[in-house]
Amino acid sequence: MRRYLISICFWGLSFLWGNTLCAHAGVVFFDSVTTTHTPVFLKVLTKGILFSEGGRLVDIYSEDQKIGRLLSGGDGYGFMKWTPAEAGLKTFIARMDGHSDSANLLVMKKTERAILFDIEVLSRTFLSKTAVSDTQKALKILSKKFKLIYLVRFLGPDLAKKIITKNKFPASVVLPWQGPDLFSELKSRQITLKAIIGSADVVSEAADEVPHRFTFEETEDETYVESWQEIIKQLQ
Repeated sequence: MRRYLISICFWGLSFLWGNTLCAHAGVVFFDSVTTTHTPVFLKVLTKGILFSEGGRLVDIYSEDQKIGRLLSGGDGYGFMKWTPAEAGLKTFIARMDGHSDSANLLVMKKTERAILFDIEVLSRTFLSKTAVSDTQKALKILSKKFKLIYLVRFLGPDLAKKIITKNKFPASVVLPWQGPDLFSELKSRQITLKAIIGSADVVSEAADEVPHRFTFEETEDETYVESWQEIIKQLQ
């Protein structure tokens, strides 16, 4: 019950801070991940004041250079196919009628492995400086060997990014948790997963997809850990 109450508090913060999708007027740009030479569709959502609005032209930029233009469909979503040649964390900007939004694209080498981290595991101890500090140190250590991919369930991506920036977590992409569909998408882009760290519910859905699974919530299986040190030890 405590976990759900805290999640509701996060929803309230997201609303007050204007980080839900409904608070955006103009264009919303979504993070994504792929591997080198593997096509990915950059995804945007065009919106009016309250609702999505299709049939809008959106220009996509990379490093201040326009790389393409897309037309959003009737549901407001628009896509542009992109095939990256080099690995790294790339930033793109979508512009439409004076509105703009940015998104990150994580491009991994096919030999690299990724760790999925449900950013909302911090909701249990969100006000604890010790928990945030321990997480910061652990993620920095893990990011030296693995690529990090942040997941969100109830938080909006914008609020999750604010938490990442404020607490100086390693920069990366923020993806919405989609259950089994997420793993299908990652497989289609030839992304190899090493571990997932998250709530007991999220971790349980990854049982057949990820070799190492960790949760700080008490469970009856081997996925339960008490500290980041346990995770680092097992992964290194």
